[in-house]
Amino acid sequence: MIDWSAARIVTTSEFEVCWELLGLDETPWQLDPPRTGLTDDERAAAVASALAELTARGLADGRRPGPALETHLRRLARPHRSADVRWVAGSVAAAVAAVRGEQATVAVRHDREIALLDVPAADVADVLVDLPRAAGPGPGRDVRLPAGVLDAARRAAEPSTHRFVEVLTAAGVSETRAALLWGMCRDVRLRGQFGATHGTGDGTRTRRAPYVVGFHATGRGWFRQVRRRDGGAAAVTVGPAGRADLRRAVAELLSPV
Repeated sequence: MIDWSAARIVTTSEFEVCWELLGLDETPWQLDPPRTGLTDDERAAAVASALAELTARGLADGRRPGPALETHLRRLARPHRSADVRWVAGSVAAAVAAVRGEQATVAVRHDREIALLDVPAADVADVLVDLPRAAGPGPGRDVRLPAGVLDAARRAAEPSTHRFVEVLTAAGVSETRAALLWGMCRDVRLRGQFGATHGTGDGTRTRRAPYVVGFHATGRGWFRQVRRRDGGAAAVTVGPAGRADLRRAVAELLSPV
C-alpha cells in the first residue's frame, strides 16, 4: 500500500521555478506547469516567493531546492523509462512515474498542486492504476474493429444511444458486436489513458511506446481500449478490464521495446 502522506506537495509555480533553477530541460508535458512571471521583475518576484514558501516547508534552503526535491526533479528530467496516466472524471488529473534504477518518482498533478512521491520501480504500474481507482471489469467481451469505423460512429452518434449501433452496423459491424460495443461504451463516468516513454540509451533522447491504453468506467465496471497499427490501418480492441488487467497493460507499456 502506497503511503501518500509521505508525498511532498508543491504548487505548479514552485515546481516550475525549481526546475529552471536546476537548469533542467523542458518540464514534463504530462504535468504542464505554467511559467510564472512575464517580465524580469515579475519573474524575480515569483522565484523569490516560491523559494520562500518552499524554505518555510523544509523543501529548499533559500536559494535552491533541497536534496529531496532536487532528486525528484532530476529523476523526472532524465528517467530511464516512464509511464503516465491522464483521466477525466469531472475534472482533469494527470500523473507521470519516472524510473531510474530501482526507484521511481511519481508526480501527480491536480489543479495547481503537484504531489511528488518516491516509490520502488517495481510498484509503478500498481500506483498508476490505483490513481483513477480502477476496480472490477464490466460485462462483455473483447471486440476488435478498424479504429476509423469506431471513430466515425462516435462522431455520428453518442455511444449511449441506439443510433451508435445503427451507425456501426451500417459500416459493416455485425449486430452482435455492435450491441456489445454499445453495452461497453455507454454511460461513461470516467475516461483516460496510460502511455509510456523509453530512453534510447544516450541520456537525452526518448522514444514513445508505440501505442497507448485507453480506459473508461461505467456504472457496470471498467473497460479498456487498445489501438495498434500492424502494417496497415489502425485497429482498436475494446473489452472489459479490471484493475489487474490494467496493471498488466501498464507493465507491458513499461517493458523494453
